[in-house]
Amino acid sequence: YYDYSATKNIGASLATNDFLCFVDADVILSDPFFEWLDKVDLDENSYYCTTPIVEANRHKTAQEFNGLLIVARKTFNKTVGYDRMFSNIGCEDADMRCQLLNLGLLNLVLLLHVLFYK
Repeated sequence: YYDYSATKNIGASLATNDFLCFVDADVILSDPFFEWLDKVDLDENSYYCTTPIVEANRHKTAQEFNGLLIVARKTFNKTVGYDRMFSNIGCEDADMRCQLLNLGLLNLVLLLHVLFYK
């Protein structure tokens, strides 16, 4: 048994940078992603992911393509964190994105060519 939510929350609590970047184990980041990350001025009023979210209600299903999330640490700390009640892969990501939308953050979508899935 692997607790995806707990490990992401532990990583966030140990992080020291202003922005957190959560990357799932089945994601391989390409060179264009790192080039983009090196050049971009990340906006703390936004979060970055791979696809737009369909439903912003935390208690309804979100349809999305998960695997990567970038968010300001101080914004992440305003959420309840990754909810451990979600045990299925991807559900914890959908819940986090709904929490961020409910805080009023703008969802900025990264181009899929920066990611590869195993």
